[in-house]
Amino acid sequence: MHKNNIIKLLELQDVVVKNIKFEEKFVFVDIETKKKVCVCPACKSETSSIHDYKNQTIKHIMLGNRQSILNLKKRRYICTHCGKRFYEDYSFLTKYYRSSNNVVLNVLDSFNRQLNFKEIGRLNGLTSQTIIRYLKFQRLFFNVCELPEAIGIDEFRGNAGGKKFQLIITDLVSNKVLDILPVKNTARLTRYFNKIKNKEQVKYVAMDMCNEFKKAVKDSLKNATIVADKFHYTRLICWGLENVRKKIQKNLSKQDRIFFKRSKNILLKDSSKLTIEESLQLERMLNYSEDLKWAYSIKEGLYEINRETNYETKVKLFNDWILYAENCNMIEFKAHLGTFHQWAKYIKNSFKTNLSNGVTEGFNNKIKVIKRIAYGFRNFENFRLRILLACR
Repeated sequence: MHKNNIIKLLELQDVVVKNIKFEEKFVFVDIETKKKVCVCPACKSETSSIHDYKNQTIKHIMLGNRQSILNLKKRRYICTHCGKRFYEDYSFLTKYYRSSNNVVLNVLDSFNRQLNFKEIGRLNGLTSQTIIRYLKFQRLFFNVCELPEAIGIDEFRGNAGGKKFQLIITDLVSNKVLDILPVKNTARLTRYFNKIKNKEQVKYVAMDMCNEFKKAVKDSLKNATIVADKFHYTRLICWGLENVRKKIQKNLSKQDRIFFKRSKNILLKDSSKLTIEESLQLERMLNYSEDLKWAYSIKEGLYEINRETNYETKVKLFNDWILYAENCNMIEFKAHLGTFHQWAKYIKNSFKTNLSNGVTEGFNNKIKVIKRIAYGFRNFENFRLRILLACR
C-alpha cells in the first residue's frame, strides 16, 4: 500500500518501487518496470529476450522543497530475428531526455506565467540553459503554413536580435498569435506571405496606418481587404486635440494650468459618457479658448461616426466630417487629416467589417511584460518561441 501511494504521488504508471531514500534537498526513488514483450524497431518482430541492464538517473517533479530523482533500471532487449539491441519505451520518459515527461510539461505550462527562465528552472529543479533547450524543442510546432480569413499586423519594440522593432501577426478569428517576425519591413513581410499556401483565402488584414504593411499586403495577398484599425486613426485626432490643449495651457496661470492638466482626460472622453460633474468641468475648459472648442468639436465628430451602426450613414458622416475638420483650418490637425485622406478607403473598410486590431494591441502589452520580466532578449528565436508559447 505504501509503495502504491508513492507511485500515485509521483504520477507514474507501470513501475515497481524498490526503494526510497530521503535527503535534505532530494528524494531518491529506485524504480523498474515489469518485464514485457517488446517490438523490434528494425524488423517489427516481438521479443522478450533481455541483453543487459543500465541504470539511468531521471529528474522528476518537486515534492515540496525536495527534488524527486528517479533511479531507473533500464532493460535493453535483443531481437532474436535480426539481432537489433534496443531499450524499452516508457510512458513517463521521452527518448534522449533526462527529465520525466511531467517535468517537461510543467516547464511548458510555466511559459504561460509571468516568469523568467531562471525562475522556471528553479521551480522545476533545472538550469536556465535546460529551460531554453526545452523551449527550442518547440520550434517545429510553430511553423505557419496557412493563415485564417482575418489577420492583424502590428509592430512592437522588442529590441531582440539586434533590431529595435519586431512584427506580430495575429488571428483575429480565434484571438491568438500566429507568428513573430524579426524585422518590420516590406521585403521581409512580403517573403513571409509568399510562403503561405492559402494566401488567396485571406480576406481581411487589420493594421495601423503603416505604408510598409500596406504595400506588402497589396503585393502578396491579392484578395485581402485592408482594414485601418479604429484605435489608431482615432488616436491621431486625440493627439491633435491634446496639442491644442497644451498650446492653450502654456498661457494660463499656474492654478489653471494644474486644472487643465488634471482634467485632460475629460476632453478625450466620449461626451455621451460624461457625468454631470465632468460636463461642468468640460464647459469650464472650453470657455478658455475658441480654438479648443473647434478642436473638441472635431474629436466629437469622429466619435459620433464611431457610434453610428449603419454603414452608409457612417460613410456620409465621415465625408462631411473631413470637410468640416479641414474648414476649421487648425494647424494641429493638418498632418493628421492628410493621413485620413490617404487612408480614407481603408478607414471606410473598418466601418463595413467592424474589425479592429484590439486583440493584437492586447498581445503587445503581454509581450512587454514578457520582455520586462526577462530583462530583455538578445536571441530573437528564444524571444519568438517564448511569445508564441505564452500567447497560444
